[in-house]
Amino acid sequence: FLHDPFWAPLKVTEAAHALGAKVVAVHHGSAALDAAGMRGPTRGWEALFRAWLRHAYAPVDAIASVVDPEPDCAREASFPLRLGLHEAFRPQSGAARGDHVLYVGRLAREKGVFRLLEAAARSDDPWPLRLIGSAKREYAYTPSSVVAR
Repeated sequence: FLHDPFWAPLKVTEAAHALGAKVVAVHHGSAALDAAGMRGPTRGWEALFRAWLRHAYAPVDAIASVVDPEPDCAREASFPLRLGLHEAFRPQSGAARGDHVLYVGRLAREKGVFRLLEAAARSDDPWPLRLIGSAKREYAYTPSSVVAR
């Protein structure tokens, strides 16, 4: 799954194809939404994001989306994207837990990263938490609060 079109999508797709894997792009936003988060007139940003999405998604094998991706990607959704967590990924009673938790993605409040940090800090049974990603803002974290700087 190519979840983020801004993290070297062409190289990710190329590497996956070289291994014989199929690539499914996960389209869960829009160029307009991305543009709204930028400074300045959104019209220019929206055109830039739309051009990038078309470029990034051109070589993928399929697109999963909750909305019509055609205006942004110049391609229809191959199948609908279902939101939520499938039962197979929920903790099962009696299942042994791994030795760490890994989060890979954009470090942002809306991704639930701070809830994950708080869960790790409050756990009676400590577990290593590894975070890999980047953020546009710097955050200060204590177990009781997260403060954007």
